[in-house]
Amino acid sequence: DFWEIRKYYNGARINLNIHRDPVDPPSGNSQGVGAESPNDRTFALAGCGAFQLVDRTRAGLWDCFTDGGEMVGFTDPEDLAAKIQEYLAKPVARAMIGEAAQQKAYRYHTYKHRLTEVLRRIGRFAERNWETPVRSSPARVFVFPATVLSPGQGLLYKTRGTRGR
Repeated sequence: DFWEIRKYYNGARINLNIHRDPVDPPSGNSQGVGAESPNDRTFALAGCGAFQLVDRTRAGLWDCFTDGGEMVGFTDPEDLAAKIQEYLAKPVARAMIGEAAQQKAYRYHTYKHRLTEVLRRIGRFAERNWETPVRSSPARVFVFPATVLSPGQGLLYKTRGTRGR
């Protein structure tokens, strides 16, 4: 429940945000896909206006927020301990950083922003790569060249009230 978690985030003087291992997480990762983007907790904490100390393992994080301005990064356990000690003594700075993160999150990092970007990119991808659309009523199926999609993949665009896969 958002309202419940918000109480915890905003009730903490410092929220510690540690990302999973970028290559070998305990949860698996059999494909060895490296992690570069911030976790969803980064944006949830920012959206709540909560102060967070975050590990510097995600290069993409600093494309979204500024270190020291909207959240504070740390590099190792010693740096983390020093930052905890420093920011426990700075309640005004914590509040200002949390508020700045919240403003940035609301301005640029909501689900609406993400979905708008995803749909924009899908549209550009479709315009560049689709062959003649196969039209069948009531659903429309867009066919992409085999070089664009892996075997067995497809993209189905459903119209309202239709069933699809």
